[in-house]
Amino acid sequence: MGFYRRRQLHDSFENRVYAELEREGFGVRDLTYHTHLDAEIVARLQRVRTPTALLVRTRAVAIGTIGTTRVRAVLRSRALGC
Repeated sequence: MGFYRRRQLHDSFENRVYAELEREGFGVRDLTYHTHLDAEIVARLQRVRTPTALLVRTRAVAIGTIGTTRVRAVLRSRALGC
């Protein structure tokens, strides 16, 4: 399976998971570096293979929270390629 097909499947799955979590009452927030950092920094991180760059690129892609004032659960998500 090629990269673009895997990407389509990943995006479709991610959208379904987020929608299901939100239906169950989770607040889901995007944490991806390429969404929150400047384009120049993103480009550098994607070119470099240092431990620091890899750490930033492999962090959780989203966080979901749910709970009351007494009980709170947090879900961290990371998509892994095949």
